[in-house]
Amino acid sequence: MERSWDHFPLFISSKDKAVLVVGGGKIATRRLKALLPFSFTITVVSPLITEEMKAMQDSFHYLERKFQEEDLPGNFLVLACTDDKELNRTIAQLCHEQGIYVSAASSKEDSSFFFPGMYVEDDLLFALSSDGKDYHKTAKVLKAKRKEIHED
Repeated sequence: MERSWDHFPLFISSKDKAVLVVGGGKIATRRLKALLPFSFTITVVSPLITEEMKAMQDSFHYLERKFQEEDLPGNFLVLACTDDKELNRTIAQLCHEQGIYVSAASSKEDSSFFFPGMYVEDDLLFALSSDGKDYHKTAKVLKAKRKEIHED
């Protein structure tokens, strides 16, 4: 029997779509870096952000404070990337109630989408996912494919 996938890969327009990143640590930084090449309007809300985020601060709007439920309306995507699993779960539940796509870094079950591993080569964008099961495997395969492409 063939494997049944729970998530469909879809390339959508990022133009004029708002994204909220909740958190300012390593995971939030990685997710922010993945979003920046696209046309999203990005807001980060966190009392603190990494030095790497500070260096990119002209590319997003920064709210230097804790998350508030009022931050959610109007966002197309929300990334709950805090080190507080309960807060991430609460954010995910609120997003589900409001029909907002959410990725909760601490729980694939709470997420309505997953971040793929991505690689850009000229006019091509490669995206790879393990359906939220094994990000490290995805990264390893993507790295091998990238090397294979450059050896040809």
